[in-house]
This record gives sequence, structure tokens and C-alpha cells, in this order.
Amino acid sequence: MNLNEEEKAMLAGEFGKPAKQAIEYLIKMGDFFGAKEFVDIRSSWQDCSIAMHHEVGLKMVEDFAAQGAKFRCIAIMGPSDMPEWWKDINLREEDAEKTFRLIEAYRKLGGYLAYTCISEECIELPNFGEHCHWGGSNLAMYVNSVLGARTNVAGVGTGLMCSLTGKTPKFGLHLDENRLGKVLVRVDTELKNLTDWDALGYYVGMQLREYGMIPVFDGLPKNIKEGARRRFDGALMAYGTMGMYHIVGSTPEAPTLNDAFGGKKPLKELVVKRENLDEMYNYFPVKDKKLDLVIIGCPQVEVDELEEIVELLKGRKIHPDVAFWVNTTPKFKHIIEEMGYAKAIEDAGGRIAYRSCVLWMTPRYVAEVLGYKRMLTPDIKYAHYLVGYGMQPIFRSIPVCIESAIAGELKE
Repeated sequence: MNLNEEEKAMLAGEFGKPAKQAIEYLIKMGDFFGAKEFVDIRSSWQDCSIAMHHEVGLKMVEDFAAQGAKFRCIAIMGPSDMPEWWKDINLREEDAEKTFRLIEAYRKLGGYLAYTCISEECIELPNFGEHCHWGGSNLAMYVNSVLGARTNVAGVGTGLMCSLTGKTPKFGLHLDENRLGKVLVRVDTELKNLTDWDALGYYVGMQLREYGMIPVFDGLPKNIKEGARRRFDGALMAYGTMGMYHIVGSTPEAPTLNDAFGGKKPLKELVVKRENLDEMYNYFPVKDKKLDLVIIGCPQVEVDELEEIVELLKGRKIHPDVAFWVNTTPKFKHIIEEMGYAKAIEDAGGRIAYRSCVLWMTPRYVAEVLGYKRMLTPDIKYAHYLVGYGMQPIFRSIPVCIESAIAGELKE
């Protein structure tokens, strides 16, 4: 890679040992992917969970913090492993201790403890065309697709190194030629509710399943609610492992179909009909209608979704055998409390987590030891991942989830 004077100084150790180690890592990564140079970044998003770091990652972050390292960009921290009420549900002390050590290490490095995985609640949003490192799943989708900024999808180690240097190698979705659409997706059905956006994203991701096969959607509305968009982004990434998409007439790099494909013909075409979405609701088989857990919020719940949840819960009680958890972000806490949403959910017997996600809450332990196995969710991303941790997920609409939580079993 071609290095500028600042990067050469980092490599020589003039910015300290952590920056030297970080840029050495990034040079190796850049060489592997054929990057010719670095680009400066103003912001990054970094996972803040032990589930993603493990012991080796925790040690690395703590070592950098102990050496006095500081992030060289605005580094926004994602959800952690422990909800505020972790003791009430008997999560393990040793897991909590590691979680809080990781949080403290990131605090020392200068990370902003936002505990969020939804983009508009982050501290700083990148501008159109701006390079950044927002490597986390649905956030990378949002940054590339909706904002037109530029990031690759990557793991926590890469995010840490980018944050320590304020740089990222220029390859992949940082390059114009890699951002053009490859597959035309014609949506030939109405999206009737929020969870239809989950079903659409999951179905298309299932058909493509390749990072570079960027879909171009034709037939979707120009203006999309944030609650729908966060579901769509998360579902596309869960199965599709892709880094961006275009919506004709909506996303900034796709004012027209021709612009989205850069004047080229699509490699393939996919038509989505109602029956394709319906298949996704039945993709996770119902093994037992009795429920242990109903969870909402992967990615974290938007305020516009909470209104529907609260309206359906009003004056009612969750079944005593069912745990009901809603995950959202700390920045929403004030408005959720002011609007009475928090009280309504808690009065019904539910809990709100403002800084965590069930994906990071030692889910295998939650399923196999604590007994939360039979799980219902309106978030297909939850269903996709938690089935691998010993849970038996069912994916349904928000109204079905609420009625079932009250009944104690699946009600359709």
C-alpha cells in the first residue's frame, strides 16, 4: 500500500505502540484485498459485546486502554451483553464482570457509549460520499444505501484498528465501481405491515447470499418509515451477507434504474410476490405453540414501532409464564418515558432493555439453563440467529406477537 507521511509515522511508532500495531494490521488487510491506499475516517461504529470479542478481544481492548491509547475518530459503541435487569433474570456474574470490563476499556479509549445499533440514534452520521467504518450489519447497510456514505462490513478487530488510526483501507464498497447494482428485484406485492419488510429482506437475501450481488429494488415506496427500514436492513444482512442495496427513486445513488446499474444490464432479475413473503413467515417451523419468551428489537426498536406495541398492550397483562422483552436504545429513553410507553409495557408485565440485545445476552445459556427456549418475535433477524443457540423461534407480525404473549401460546 502507498502510505502518506502520517501513515509512515504511525508505522514507525511515532504515534505510540497501539497506533503502530493497528496500522500494521490494516496494511496486511489492505494488501490482502488489493487496496492501494488508506482513506481517513471521521467516524466508526464498534461492537461493545463480549459475545463478539470473547476473551482475546477483551484482553486486546484492555491492553490498548492500559497503554493510554485514544481513538482518532468518533467511535460509537453498539449494544452490550447485559440489560439493566440482568440480575433479575439470573444472568451469570462472571459474564457481567467481563461485560463491564469491556465497557470501561472502551470508555478509556474514548468510545461513545451509545449502546445502539440503529443509525439515526448514533452520535455522528457520515455525509454522502464520506468514507467511514461502520462495520456492523444493518448499520453498514444504512450508511452505504440510505446515506450514500462508504463503509465495508467487518468484524470487531478491524473496527478497533480503524478507530485507533482514524483510517481504513480503500477497497470494496469504498470504490465507485463496486457500488453499482448487480441484481434487479421487482417487488410485485404490497407490503402490508412492518414485518413484511423483514420478510422481503430475508427472502431476497436468501436468493442472493453474496456480498457483491448488490440488489436494486424497483416497486418500493420512496419514503420509508425508520421502523420498516431498520427491519429491511437487518433482514437483508442476516441471510444475504451483503453490504448495500439501492431503491430506485429513493436511495441517493439510484435516482433512476439506469443510474443504479451504471448503464449496465443486471446480471439477473428477481420478482417478489406475496407468496414469497408468506413463505418467510413459515420458514421457522412451529414445534410447540406454548411460549417462554416474546422478544422485540433486533435491530433495536424505533419509537414509531413502540406506539403500535403499547396500543395493543393497553390495559392487558402478559401471561405469567411468558417473558416479554423489548430492546431499544438509551437515546429513546426520555421520549419513551414521557410518552408513557415505558410504563405501559412494564405495567403489562414486560421489560425494556436500553443498552443490550438478546443476541449478546449469552443466548445459549438463556435458552438451555434459564429455560427461555420457545421464542416468538416480529424480528426475523432474531429468529435467524437465535435458532443457532438452542432456541425454537417463530416469526410473526407484531399483533400476533402481542396476542400470543398475553395468551401464553401462539395465537393466529
